[in-house]
Amino acid sequence: MRKFEVGAASLSVIAFALLLHQAGCGGDYPIGSTEDAGPGSDADPFPPNNDGSVFNKGDGGPCGNIVTCSADLHSVVDGCGNVVEQCPSNQGCSPDGECIAACDAASANKSSVGCDYYAVGAMSFTSLPTCFAAYVNNTWGSPITVKVDRAGQPLSGIGYIPTGSGVGMTYTALVNDAVPAGSVAVFFLSDDNDPGSCPDGVNVGVVGQNVGVAGSRKDAAFHIMTSAPTVAESIFPFGDGKHRQGK
Repeated sequence: MRKFEVGAASLSVIAFALLLHQAGCGGDYPIGSTEDAGPGSDADPFPPNNDGSVFNKGDGGPCGNIVTCSADLHSVVDGCGNVVEQCPSNQGCSPDGECIAACDAASANKSSVGCDYYAVGAMSFTSLPTCFAAYVNNTWGSPITVKVDRAGQPLSGIGYIPTGSGVGMTYTALVNDAVPAGSVAVFFLSDDNDPGSCPDGVNVGVVGQNVGVAGSRKDAAFHIMTSAPTVAESIFPFGDGKHRQGK
């Protein structure tokens, strides 16, 4: 959550600076006034701060007249962290304190949480077959759908919910590529050999070719798109312990 200085001195300096700005534009109306700031102008009653927060949307009490986003982007909060507005499940908080489409909110906030990822395969430096995968962590609080493609070719049915650990790991296929709320799914992007080192019985996006790039050249990446903000990361090589035990 963004932190703001809301002490009397800080607010006084900000207010004074804003009043000077208005005076320079020819207006002498108070901050937050809906009157025109000058002939032919459309005054914004909620002028934004440089850091993206917005004045005059709070309650005006000890928490100040500013709002910003909660850390999970689900809520608009005041300077004390109190919820001013709870966004619907398909929306998130934008930097200007409005509830907008969830993926648009994640993009506007420019964080590591988002809906659009690219996974680039690495070269294998061993003679062992290698499995390339990506984890998608649904932290949004409602089910999300995931789409994966490479070079424009859709790769569906490659997502699973892992359970257990090591040689006892099991994988349950996702239904319609949907990740339940609070779950982590693994998507098996590629395996450079057939049979390779991805777990037995799972579907793999690209099989029998090394998707890593040798030297300096362009190649296709795996494009991962989600219907709501998630946390995603790739893993190479992926191993559940079986191929380390002589699979």
